[in-house]
Amino acid sequence: MCHRDEGLALLEFKNSLAVDSSTVPSQFCEQFAKVSYATRSWKNNSDCCEWDGVACDPVSGHVIGLDLSCSQLKGTIDSNSSLFLLHRLESLNLAWNDLFPSRISPKFGEFSHLRNLNLSCSGFSGIVPLEIAQLSRLTSLDLAFMDFYIDYVYSGVSFHSNHRNIYSYYYSLYTHLYDQRLEMPSFKMIIDNLTQLRELNLHHVYINSVVPQSLVNLSSLTSLKLRDCNLQGKFPTDHILHLPHLRILNIASNSELHSNSFTFNGSNPLEVIKLSGCNFSGKLDDSLAQPKSLRTFVAESCYFYGMLPIWLWNITQAIIIGGNHFVGKLPSSISLSRFSSLTILDLWGNSLKGGLPSWPFALPSLEYLDLSFNQFTDQPNESITNAQEDGLIQGSLVSLENRERFNLQANNSSSPQSSLTFLFLSSCNLSQFPGFLKAQENLEVLDLSNNKIQGELPEWLRNVGKDSLYYLNLSLNSLTGGIEHIHSWKNLRYIDLHSNKLHCQLPPLPLSTYVFSASENSLTGEIPKSICNLGNLELFDLSNNSFSGAIPQCLGYFSDWLSVLDLRSNKLHGILPTTFGRCYSLRTLELNGNNLEGHLPLSLVNCKRLEVIDLGNNKFNGTFPHWLGTLPQLQVLVLRSNYFHGHVRDTISEQLFGKLRILDVSNNNFTGILPSRLLKNFKAMINLEQRQGKLQYMFDGVTTVVKQAATDQLDAYGGSFFFTRILHILCKNSSLATKTDSPSRILHSSLEEASEKTHEMKMRKGKSQALHLHYCRALLALRCWPLGN
Repeated sequence: MCHRDEGLALLEFKNSLAVDSSTVPSQFCEQFAKVSYATRSWKNNSDCCEWDGVACDPVSGHVIGLDLSCSQLKGTIDSNSSLFLLHRLESLNLAWNDLFPSRISPKFGEFSHLRNLNLSCSGFSGIVPLEIAQLSRLTSLDLAFMDFYIDYVYSGVSFHSNHRNIYSYYYSLYTHLYDQRLEMPSFKMIIDNLTQLRELNLHHVYINSVVPQSLVNLSSLTSLKLRDCNLQGKFPTDHILHLPHLRILNIASNSELHSNSFTFNGSNPLEVIKLSGCNFSGKLDDSLAQPKSLRTFVAESCYFYGMLPIWLWNITQAIIIGGNHFVGKLPSSISLSRFSSLTILDLWGNSLKGGLPSWPFALPSLEYLDLSFNQFTDQPNESITNAQEDGLIQGSLVSLENRERFNLQANNSSSPQSSLTFLFLSSCNLSQFPGFLKAQENLEVLDLSNNKIQGELPEWLRNVGKDSLYYLNLSLNSLTGGIEHIHSWKNLRYIDLHSNKLHCQLPPLPLSTYVFSASENSLTGEIPKSICNLGNLELFDLSNNSFSGAIPQCLGYFSDWLSVLDLRSNKLHGILPTTFGRCYSLRTLELNGNNLEGHLPLSLVNCKRLEVIDLGNNKFNGTFPHWLGTLPQLQVLVLRSNYFHGHVRDTISEQLFGKLRILDVSNNNFTGILPSRLLKNFKAMINLEQRQGKLQYMFDGVTTVVKQAATDQLDAYGGSFFFTRILHILCKNSSLATKTDSPSRILHSSLEEASEKTHEMKMRKGKSQALHLHYCRALLALRCWPLGN
């Protein structure tokens, strides 16, 4: 029987918070069947020891445990909360509720009996009070800002499509709140005092300090999770990896944390090691005494080099070592029984050579495979065989005839079946579509970009992931056709066919399409009106093709989500759509290099988010469209080489073109004086940043220097404005070419070229090969050359 005062305290605590099933943590818990309705059973005049989530001491009757994780609670907890009347608590779990913007009260330090404290993923923010160090009996402390039941591909656990939307929503929301995450400036003192800790999870807590030496004294540690904590200095890898009870180590995403020594204690129980994004270097040589229990090793985007160690192939669940400097070849054979539970094999972005191995495609549990951006050749190391003597699968993925011998068809019961969900074989020197794809009925992501595949898409390809495929990237090959059945994939959302040799008409696209890019091909005919049925379309890029005919009128109002419409360098004619209505998301309108004519539709002012309008090299006419200056986000306006005429009249409003960075009106028929007041409106061009003495451009990593004209007023008398543009882009792990054919390239390289080259990277775990514009410089000089009367 519980004590009455503690029961009343619990009821008061219940009444201080709402129960709201609409919060993101609640939805996330529901998605994974973790929802608890604990407080519903809390009734007055009943034994609180019988209430859900409440545990009492069997002798004294005091409340010693409170587990309200995933209880759909919403509200705040302050220092006056009745929660702090439960003085005998030994375990407290408030994880996965919506308690933002609660602070961790110093009163938490008064729970002198507390052994387990979990406040993770509930929106606590601010500074972790030093009083937490008073909880000297703590064996488990979890204050993680973000920590998912399914940690996407880093966990070595399946991440199915029905979880993806809620994951993306949750991640997006908490990224927005990232600046409100917990801070722990007293990390060293807390670690010094909590000597009995067995589990420590501070994922995404802002520590911003070196790792205290006292961490290696926590000899009872079984789990250490310090992902993205802004840790600095040298990490005591050798000491930590030798802790006798440590099973889980996750220090990923601490870019200023370094170590060049990496040794195991072969007798310790290590199961999971995650080092991605740390400044670790050195060789992982075969002399390391690898723990036999190691099932997950994640060291993506570090600086490891040398040959792949043999012990790597003893890992049983997930191997993720992309973005390093490993060399050599993959093993020609592996033990099927040892790898029967492997779910992830991720080796992208190294310097591995030799023939593509065949054995990964026969692993029965493998769901995620990425061999992209290596130096594989499509030549055999040895002939492929179906023999599995001694449990070995041998061979390489090579010529068509050999692929047929390695038969992975669903009706071949003698061969193990792969359960691949994600497959990345970009830049692997493939010359044909691999035959093993025929057996991939559950594939969701397929990336064969930047290979040497020629000819048409084979008919059997449309059965690959027929009901599951949502992402397809076949860009940067030499495909000529076979796309007429692309609508067969019912759930396809992302389609990238750019930079091929497609010479056909554009077929109907799946109604589920979000992103479609087929630029840099030879597509012909008219843009089909069926595009108007794609209500979820976000990016539509048909630039640099041979499309003719008029632009479908519906393109101005068919999708609420359309952000990029790029139809540059085609043979389109006629007028623009007269109605731009449902263009709430439109940011880029690229129509340069066509034969479009007529006046610009006034309805363009409805597209309030437009940043880039490029209408150059067409046959548009009319006077200078001052009304476009009312677009609050407009930063690039290109009207060059059209038939615009008349005076560029003065403007009364100082708000017009307030964010404009590039204006190109050259090669038109404008006359008269270019008003100085209009030029003075271009404040975004002269926003000098005092500290650096340079003009800051609109995107991170881009710097623009503008040479101002010597006079406030420029004579224009029908002359041309000349823009001198120097754009230098260095992209890590990207084959992106520098393009300066359009001023908007300077502004939107991070959006448009990402959609052409690496749109898929947005989905790929935040890999460092996702388009990185580390060093971008642009020089813009605006001059006027008067040509007389």
